[in-house]
Parts: sequence; structure tokens; C-alpha cells
Amino acid sequence: MSESLPAAVSDEPATENSGPPSRVLCLAITTDSYRVTGEFRYQGASRRLVDILNSLDAGGVFPLYDARLLHAFQEAEPLGEFELVQVRREAIILAEVIGDDAVPPQPMEAVTKAAFPVTFTVPGYRVAGSAYLLPEADPLRAPFLTSRYFTPMTAVPITPAGAGGAARQSSLVMLNLARALFFAPAAPSAAR
Repeated sequence: MSESLPAAVSDEPATENSGPPSRVLCLAITTDSYRVTGEFRYQGASRRLVDILNSLDAGGVFPLYDARLLHAFQEAEPLGEFELVQVRREAIILAEVIGDDAVPPQPMEAVTKAAFPVTFTVPGYRVAGSAYLLPEADPLRAPFLTSRYFTPMTAVPITPAGAGGAARQSSLVMLNLARALFFAPAAPSAAR
């Protein structure tokens, strides 16, 4: 009995993955212990990273080409370079676009949302920034922790939970809500 791989990494031809990629997103994927940087290549219409991640089935894998394996908490030389890596959807804690996101907004899909300050903890990190809800939504009652999806956040300081790593700033992060441990509908206040 053989398991079938998703079309993105399967030997089987797939309509959206045949031929050279028409779109490339340069990404950094954070897992519990590592960061992986590389290119996500796909064909077809432009799509937002959050939509791509949320379309992966449970147990799915996310392929990155020309990938570099890095320490999660420190700036150091790469641990390895690979033509292709596969990252399990469930292993992804954060996904960040490196450089400019080349996917333009699509007005037909846009729903007006309001930014709310939020703080999440995920394994190894505190992630604070703006999450987006419908303008009339109450962020105190937002069911973030009941979701299994990725949610976009903007203006995000990512702070390692332990010693030994410096905080970094990201303009756009996709946070895997299935990996979130804690949610607060506010930005963190200064330590008392």
C-alpha cells in the first residue's frame, strides 16, 4: 500500500503544478526548533499566503525550494541547504513573506476588516501585533483558540520565550492558530 503525496510534491502530474512555476513567494517558516527559508512555487492566479496555507489539508506538506535550514532562535550559519524540503502543515508555527509580497489585493474577495491589537504565545515565542476581524466584532470574544487555521498579523514583534535569542520585527506573519497556546486581546503592557 502506498501513500499518495500532495500534488505539490507528488510524481503524479497536476494541472496547477505542471510546467515551470508562474508565481514564487520567498518565505521563512518557523517550527519548534528551526527556521526554513526558501521559495514556494506555484502556478495559477495570485493567492494570498494565508489562503495557500489554509487550503492545505491536515497532514499535508508545504514544499520549499532552494531551502536553507537555520537555527530558530539565533543568527548563525545555515545548518544545511537543500533543493527541496517538505514541511508538515502541523509543524508550522509562523510563516513570513521575505521581501515584498507580490500578491496584489483582489477587490472581489476583499471583506472590510478592522485591526485589533492581540498577543499570542506559541511554542518558543510571544507574537504581538494586529489581527483582523469584522469591524463590529468584539475582540474579547473572538474565538481564535478554537480555530485550526492560519491568521494574518501585521506589525509584529516576535520575541523568543527563552534567553539566547533576539526579538525580530516582521511586517506580515501568518500564525498557525492550531499551535497557539495563549491569546490576549491586547498588546502586551510593560513589565511591572
